[in-house]
Amino acid sequence: VKVLKLSKRYGKKHPKMQVALENYKKARMNYAQVVKNIIKSIKKQYMTAKANEQRLKRELSKIKSDIRSINKKSYKLKELQREVDTNRQLYETFFRRLKETKEVKDLDSENARIIDPAFVPIDPVKPKKKLIVIVSFIFSLVLGIMYAFISESLNKTFRSPGDIEKILRVPLLGILPLIKNRKKTWQNRGNNKLLLPFIEHNHSVYAESIRSIRSTITLSNLDKSGKFILVTSSIPDEGKTTLALNLAIAFGKTEKVLLIDTNLRKPALAKLCDIEPQYGLVNILTGDSDAENTIHRYEQWSLDILPAGTVTHNHQEILGSKAFAQLLNELAQQYDRIILDAAPVLVVADALILSQYADNILYVVKSDATTIHSVHSGIKKYHYLDINITGVVLSHYDPGQDFASENEVFYERFYHDYGYT
Repeated sequence: VKVLKLSKRYGKKHPKMQVALENYKKARMNYAQVVKNIIKSIKKQYMTAKANEQRLKRELSKIKSDIRSINKKSYKLKELQREVDTNRQLYETFFRRLKETKEVKDLDSENARIIDPAFVPIDPVKPKKKLIVIVSFIFSLVLGIMYAFISESLNKTFRSPGDIEKILRVPLLGILPLIKNRKKTWQNRGNNKLLLPFIEHNHSVYAESIRSIRSTITLSNLDKSGKFILVTSSIPDEGKTTLALNLAIAFGKTEKVLLIDTNLRKPALAKLCDIEPQYGLVNILTGDSDAENTIHRYEQWSLDILPAGTVTHNHQEILGSKAFAQLLNELAQQYDRIILDAAPVLVVADALILSQYADNILYVVKSDATTIHSVHSGIKKYHYLDINITGVVLSHYDPGQDFASENEVFYERFYHDYGYT
């Protein structure tokens, strides 16, 4: 008010006006400080009240807990009182009977009396055949269920296609069904037998699976050559050589294909295809022979095969040599597709060395035989080298087993609808 009165008479630079303004500022600052102190005091009172509230809540909770405990003890006391009353009544009853017995003990009594007349039973008392049959049936049923659960829990293999992507998180390229009647699919060559379901049964589920794998590899390499295909597995006898041969025959229908047996430690293609084993890949690299005279042409399959050749002891040095890389480059100029049948990953490191040349790596897993740990160990070797596996092929799969899912049986039925056996 004083500032308003002075402002009507003096200007802002007048000494009295400046003193009044200065007093006005101090008054505002004092007022603000008082307001802050009031707010701080109210806040402190609020926190104190809140703390009291929390303390009262805890005390109330404790009181409620004590009341519940008292109620429980009251129930227990009533139960014990009832038990005491019952025992007292029993004691009085027995005591009364004891007195009655003492009073009549001098009286004569009969030694025996007939309570219930005997009769001849119609059915035998033992053995109870119906009960034995029912108990045996229930026991056998429970034992069978327990055996099924135990065997299922102890089985650490891949039993269905769904396990591949679920456990390994690697694409599933195809499923090769188990061929039960092998007499129709074995082709005799000399003293050896060659499994060629793709040739013998061209309209079978196995042949269609090979075509599916071929199409997947072809479509996945549209932006690159995809010329070299490496086929390997975790352990021996998983069907990788059979897959490599049938896949090579499938590619041979439309392309010029070469199948090379790079399993130098335990070669199999030479025996299966009735080829002289002393000439092959090793002989070309050592200069004992040339590729033109060593590669075998099979017109009926539209396929060229290069066996392993002479068995040596420096396998890894041969597969990792510059001569082998140069040979592959020369063969790549002549063929549209080159398939390498390699040794198992967990046995030797040959497949890991060959992976540097491969555009696609097919990892074969035998259904209901190869353990999950073995496949994990084999695939980890590639992951450590930062090499991606194209996909897994599940071999020897039997869709008729109990562990086959409903979708897989449904899928198998449509194969038959389209004329595949």
